[in-house]
Amino acid sequence: MEKKLTFKQIMIIVAFGIILFVGLMNIGTVFSALGYAVGIVSPLVYGGVAAAVLNVLMSAIEKGIRKLFKKRVLKDGLVTAVSLVLSLVIVFGAVAGVILLVVPQFASAVPMIVSSIKDNWGVISEFLSDINVDPTAVYNLLTNLDAGTVLQKLTSGIGDVFGTVISAASSITGGVFTFLISLVACIYILVGKKKLAKQMNGVLYAYVDKKWADKISSFCKTLNDTFKRFLSSQCIDACILGALLCVTMLVLRLPYAGVISALTVIFALIPYFGAFFSCALGAFFIVLIDLKSALIFIVVFLVVQQIEGNLIYPKIVGTSVGLPALWTLLAVYVGGKLFGVVGMILFIPVVSVAYTMLSDNVKKKLADKTKEKEDEAVL
Repeated sequence: MEKKLTFKQIMIIVAFGIILFVGLMNIGTVFSALGYAVGIVSPLVYGGVAAAVLNVLMSAIEKGIRKLFKKRVLKDGLVTAVSLVLSLVIVFGAVAGVILLVVPQFASAVPMIVSSIKDNWGVISEFLSDINVDPTAVYNLLTNLDAGTVLQKLTSGIGDVFGTVISAASSITGGVFTFLISLVACIYILVGKKKLAKQMNGVLYAYVDKKWADKISSFCKTLNDTFKRFLSSQCIDACILGALLCVTMLVLRLPYAGVISALTVIFALIPYFGAFFSCALGAFFIVLIDLKSALIFIVVFLVVQQIEGNLIYPKIVGTSVGLPALWTLLAVYVGGKLFGVVGMILFIPVVSVAYTMLSDNVKKKLADKTKEKEDEAVL
């Protein structure tokens, strides 16, 4: 006998239908409200993502500290605080180091690039003409490009751009404020990560059926472990590739060894496409100096990448996420389309866990069906 709906359940269904109808009739307002809500919570989201990334390094430092002082009883709060401070120092130090390495070399490369463009102006002017750009205007801009001219133009045009400067300053201020809120949220999450995990676990089991709560908890634990392995392997892979490339370029006396290697370490964190983008960028800067050196660089880059990826990396890292190449490419593409570079990095462990769970479920279903057929054959 079918169970009849209670008056309360009927009213809930009716209210849900009314809300859904009103929402569909005012879909523009709904999306605007959602966008406003996302803008409000976005610093917290950024802080959560930063905490997830920084927690990989922080957890490794915590293990190292406990292993180093294993004969002493250390308070959890002290270990957490020291690990967090060291993690922040390492990350900000690495960012500052890359900036100090890259910016001066780019600044010194500008005059060489301008000189190279002037030397090859015949070919460049034909190309500009083909894409409907006035070569004379571009040439005059390059030949007159010096600090005095730039300062004069900025001074003469200061009145016209005053409003734009104010707008840009407001935007920068908002960006700084968002960064500070995200940083504070990241720190609070990392400091209280154990307590926060217990609270979230309690809420999960309080409001969700135990069967589904167990599945969600298992998924989150597997996702966390997979993300740690993946991010660690990507960082090691990027550092090894950058170091090998730097040594090889220095031995062959190729220009911009330091800056190209530093950019390779950064871009190699993006699966599949990052390393090739750094190769293209490096070749672009070198070709402005010498075409032969650029061709040598491309060959060297591809050889070093193959040696590192096929011989060194598997021995040191091994299989990080266990995701087939096609699924990895799909995860990178979808993540990049939705959330940019961050999505490219974060979507791989998510898709890996989903792929593993789906694969296990398919194997279980097939095993159950095979067992059922065997039982039917016996009967």
